[in-house]
Amino acid sequence: METGKTSITCCFAEDLGKGSAGLWLSITRPAAVLFDSGVLGALALFGSITFAQSYVLSVTLPNILEEIYGLSPAAVGSAFLAQGIGSFISLLICNLGLDKVYIKLRTANNGISLPEHRLPMTIVGALTLPPALALYGWCAEYKLPLTLFLISVICIYFSLLLVILPLIAYVVDASGLYSASALTGFITLRCLAAAFLPLSMTPIVEHLGYGWGFTALASFSLVLALVPVLIQRHGPRWRKHSKYTQAW
Repeated sequence: METGKTSITCCFAEDLGKGSAGLWLSITRPAAVLFDSGVLGALALFGSITFAQSYVLSVTLPNILEEIYGLSPAAVGSAFLAQGIGSFISLLICNLGLDKVYIKLRTANNGISLPEHRLPMTIVGALTLPPALALYGWCAEYKLPLTLFLISVICIYFSLLLVILPLIAYVVDASGLYSASALTGFITLRCLAAAFLPLSMTPIVEHLGYGWGFTALASFSLVLALVPVLIQRHGPRWRKHSKYTQAW
């Protein structure tokens, strides 16, 4: 509006339309971005299920600490510090290393940046999460030392954030102009997974016990770890099939 000419608009705003049509396009675009791009859709599903596992722990942790380890409510609250410790370590590593890894991979790629250069830490987190989940379950099953159980909680939250933080950076880089819509779709799917995954774990634990129940969850997480591994390798080619990720 600096020119005073209302006929001049940003070229990126022309496809929004006017009135209700533009509003409807804005509302539905997050879903359109995820469904149109197999890469973003697969990573959003992977990240959402991974993120939802933090809610599985939030639901099961108090019961395990009170019923199996016999901790008081005050001690249970203190045990939640393990979640913060794991998250802090992951945040620190991402803060210190995420850009360094990105720059190193860009340099190795003849100075050409790719969104996939954000994924190595996500892959590490995806591979360390399954054994941490299995350890969590078997510690509860056999009442292994409380210290070991809390270490498993630290490892789980370390892995969760090591997955999610670089993944968000990847979504922003890969979707470019449509990053706001892509992130909106990712967050919506993440919230849905966080609502339903803890509900599904309750009957699994009741039927299989903590050990085999969380081993099943760990196995599922290990299968999902193939998603960032495959996209790290084939993402540049796969992204070309969607108009929302063609900018690269």
